[in-house]
Amino acid sequence: MNYIELPSEMQLHLSTMNRLGIWTGGAKAGTMTAINATSILGSLRYWTEALMRADGKNVCNNQERCTYDKTKEQSACDLCQIFGCTGISRSFNMNIDSGKPFEKQKNKTNPIFIPNGKNKARYYLTEAFTGNFVLKLSIHRPLLAGNYSLPEDVLTALYLLIEYGTLGAYDQYGCGLVQLQVDERELLQNLCQDHDAKGGK
Repeated sequence: MNYIELPSEMQLHLSTMNRLGIWTGGAKAGTMTAINATSILGSLRYWTEALMRADGKNVCNNQERCTYDKTKEQSACDLCQIFGCTGISRSFNMNIDSGKPFEKQKNKTNPIFIPNGKNKARYYLTEAFTGNFVLKLSIHRPLLAGNYSLPEDVLTALYLLIEYGTLGAYDQYGCGLVQLQVDERELLQNLCQDHDAKGGK
């Protein structure tokens, strides 16, 4: 187990790794005018839940979602204490800054070629965001009295998502591959929980 002090806020500088960029959708179908944090939060919750279940922590199921009751000591599961549920907000904020506003061009698409003996595109994806952006995390509500650190489970899941997964949608086509600055990658890795091959800490 590491003993590095967990921060109350972080800024991670990311860049897309290929021409497909990152796609998170927008208010109108087929358009994207900003990198939508909601799309990333959904994946982050999924990875966090997987880690917490592997560690044997209290996590609700799809049939019985939590409802927070402040009169009870622990009325929401460990996962909902972090990501929120009916009656309680998410414990942290996520914001994304792409440097400047950008407009989607509906008439521009990226062809996706799949080896099939013919040099023809099999799919076309609407043009996504490519370039550099900053992902910002900050504590919104402490999980324990006086502890304003970002949840370690979330930081671990975020590292795995960036290092081994993708951000946003269309990941099966190669969208969402991103990389961190080297120093920030090492910092985030050092803040992760230690897990062994069996899923325990």
